[in-house]
Amino acid sequence: PDCDPLTQDCDEGDGCYWANMQFSCMAMTENIPTGEPCGALADCAPGQFCADAAALPSCAGSACCTHHCNLLDGDAGCVAQPGTACVPFFDEGRAPLGNEHVGVCIVPP
Repeated sequence: PDCDPLTQDCDEGDGCYWANMQFSCMAMTENIPTGEPCGALADCAPGQFCADAAALPSCAGSACCTHHCNLLDGDAGCVAQPGTACVPFFDEGRAPLGNEHVGVCIVPP
């Protein structure tokens, strides 16, 4: 089912991850913390996203876990990963209805 990556409104053991053009509840494959290398979208702890290393200030792999954040809160949701800012998850005008506030903590473009 559809879910909110900021509230993580999925059943226990599941996380809200971006897959197939929507946020969906999926079984976690791992529970990797912020800043650690990941290889698949459900590897990261709930509330996080497996981002390309180029979008992060430091990452020991080709991709690492970073937090989703609420754009309305500014960069406050990104304090766990210094050097990042809350950047829109979707390109302008492309966010699905109800997900306009969803961001991800990465190095600002």
